[in-house]
Amino acid sequence: MISIQVLEELALVQPFGLRFWDQVTQSVVSDGLVVTAWRSAQPQVITPALLNRSGVFSFRNLPGLREIENGAGDDDFWRQHPPQFDFVVEVLDSENRFLPFHLPVRLPVRGIYQFGGQPFVPLYSTAARTVATPMAIIRAQLYDAVHSVPAAWAVVDAYVDGGATVRGIADSRGQVLVPFPFPEPQGFGLGSPLRPGGIPLAGQTWQLHLAFAHTPGSTDGIPDLTQVLRQAPATAWDDELLSTPLTSATLSFGGELVLRTRAAAASPPASPWLSTLLITPAGSPP
Repeated sequence: MISIQVLEELALVQPFGLRFWDQVTQSVVSDGLVVTAWRSAQPQVITPALLNRSGVFSFRNLPGLREIENGAGDDDFWRQHPPQFDFVVEVLDSENRFLPFHLPVRLPVRGIYQFGGQPFVPLYSTAARTVATPMAIIRAQLYDAVHSVPAAWAVVDAYVDGGATVRGIADSRGQVLVPFPFPEPQGFGLGSPLRPGGIPLAGQTWQLHLAFAHTPGSTDGIPDLTQVLRQAPATAWDDELLSTPLTSATLSFGGELVLRTRAAAASPPASPWLSTLLITPAGSPP
């Protein structure tokens, strides 16, 4: 019988790992993402993430964390090493499906990074993303009517009564795309004796409740996701005179819903709609 003597044990600790979630497909996303990180005090030292088979991005050799990476990794170790080093994670999508963003984090973190109480970081669609059908789609070109600039990184929330809220974020040009599964049909029927008077799928409509958030800031560079999601409520306007807030819209099955502000006055053949949806930040006079 061969006796093996252990002379030394080497433990390797991952100080940080995170997953990314596509709310449209309800799945973890790893392909096409370029994830890097740097210490806030050393932005010139950029470390690329490593991807494992479970779709988790992790990091090795982060500045200042070498001692932690060689630690024991047990409960006592984590009690002695609470989060204390500030880093920034940058997320880019080489396929232009998702908006780029920065994510400030404090390391080390035990286990998978939690964002808003969830074990993943949400991804938000670009206006250029191609979405499989059938899928409900909201589009808008958001424009800050107070500062006369595109409403960069503004947030759009939508929901039907009893349904979950779906969210989109505008890009630096104020363009936003919000794809989501169509809500459950109401009074759905095929016109058969089993469901007389039912509404065919092609005739289905839903009333969407809308909410917006926008805090004016720089349109340059890549935004901080945490700051984007903390923007103050904003008002979108149904009319160019800024007299009637836009708080709801009708979604029809099979078609895109384009949110736009109604022009103050137009005579044929001019369009009664603007090409943009005007919004004003909180506290701004209408």
